[in-house]
Amino acid sequence: MKIVIIGYGIAAANAAKRLKKEGHDITIISAEEHAPFYRARVLELLEGKSVQDISMPREDVNVIQGLAVKIDREGRAVVLESGERVSYDELILATGANANSLPVKSERIVTVRTIADTEDMMRKLDASERVAVLGGGLLGLEAAVKIHEYTKKRVSVIESAGWLLSRQFKEAEGRYLEKKLSAMGLDIITGAAGAETEDGVKVTLADGRVFEFDLLVCSIGVRPETSLAAACGLKVNRGIVVDEHLRTSDEHISAIGDVAEADGRTPCMISTALDMARVVLNPQKSYKAAAPSAVLKIAGLDAISMGSEDEGSLRTVREDEDKREVFVTKDGVLTGYYAIGTSANLVKAKLAMGKPFDVTAF
Repeated sequence: MKIVIIGYGIAAANAAKRLKKEGHDITIISAEEHAPFYRARVLELLEGKSVQDISMPREDVNVIQGLAVKIDREGRAVVLESGERVSYDELILATGANANSLPVKSERIVTVRTIADTEDMMRKLDASERVAVLGGGLLGLEAAVKIHEYTKKRVSVIESAGWLLSRQFKEAEGRYLEKKLSAMGLDIITGAAGAETEDGVKVTLADGRVFEFDLLVCSIGVRPETSLAAACGLKVNRGIVVDEHLRTSDEHISAIGDVAEADGRTPCMISTALDMARVVLNPQKSYKAAAPSAVLKIAGLDAISMGSEDEGSLRTVREDEDKREVFVTKDGVLTGYYAIGTSANLVKAKLAMGKPFDVTAF
């Protein structure tokens, strides 16, 4: 069977590897010069790593370097910017996601999603004294720490929510993380909803606080790249809507990775991409979204969020100067686990999730 994959990220690369072993004819269409690489590792370039260090091995498949501009569903072909048509029996969309950006356009505002983005940021960091990261999520915090280590200067983090990692942590854990990061060289600015930016230099918060920077690094989330899918009439919400077998509204087109929306969710996580790569075009398997989890490892600091917490849950907290752990149970069953400063119980917590739980076993 002739399978064409648009995009060459981690989901596409792993799907191609598996499908090639199963005997299919694979063609990948990639618009990125350096693909495939581990997108989550682009900030390692700040540590002196090379592009080769963060690259993934290329599979022995046909790779077309070019931009796909149209999907001809009736003719089962992908049309490239060059005019070339690439026919398929099955098409997999792995077009990923784009970084959200501010409406203000300035050379002093950058986003980091690609290798080229990172190299551009590094050049600008060398000429900047005051640097801030807009967004206190997982990627924003990783960027802030790595920029601090690269420049040897304090870096500000501007977060719209009341505390860091507000999607992953309750306020107590967010504040504990803030204390740890402040000691590492970051200045944390929370409650920054409604910030207005002028030329990337001056940031005015809704409460009147004003900050000035030489460079603003945006880490304010991503949006799935659905333009090709929408243009050819596939069902699209936030992402490309897929069923449990990762099929779109066209039976000959599937979607995987950051662009796919399954059960109303677009997690945009590496673990999701790998799970989808194992399932796509495999009639024996179906995709089931995993329980929400996040693991941040920066400069020797672990921050872990697994499972969920709702009304009626019981929290058991262990905290000292070095670490904070929270075990969340409901009706005696472990439903959530949060940790900052340690990952010693990560595996045990994963195995215990959803089972009767005794905190003394940890």
